[in-house]
Amino acid sequence: MIYFASAPFKTGWKMEPSQFAASLVRDWPAAKIRHHTFASTFPLDWKIEMPGGLLLGDFSYAPLGITVDGDFDDCIAFALWFRSLVPAAQPLLFYDEGFSADVPLTFETTGEDLRAVFG
Repeated sequence: MIYFASAPFKTGWKMEPSQFAASLVRDWPAAKIRHHTFASTFPLDWKIEMPGGLLLGDFSYAPLGITVDGDFDDCIAFALWFRSLVPAAQPLLFYDEGFSADVPLTFETTGEDLRAVFG
C-alpha cells in the first residue's frame, strides 16, 4: 500500500528537491535517487533497502510531501524522518492511498499512533 506525508494546505514553506535529496543521502547513503528532468509534480524518486525490504518513494511538489510504498513499519519510519526535516509550523498529514483516514504528523506523533489508525 502507498502512504503519503504531505502538507494539507499551502503555508509558503518550500523544500527544494536538491535539499531533500541531500538529506536523504546523508541519512541513507545507499539510497538510489533518480531526478526527473521533465516537468512533473514529482521531481525525484528513490529506492532504499530498509529492515522490511525495499522502500520506494517520491518527492512531490503538489502537495508538497512524499509518497512511500513498502513495508508498513518502514513507511512509518520514513514518514517520521521526513517530519524531522519540515519546520514545526508546517502541518503535515499521514494518510493512505484510499484516503481511509489521515493523522496529523507532528513532532510528537509516534509509530504507535499511526499503527493504531492504519495497522
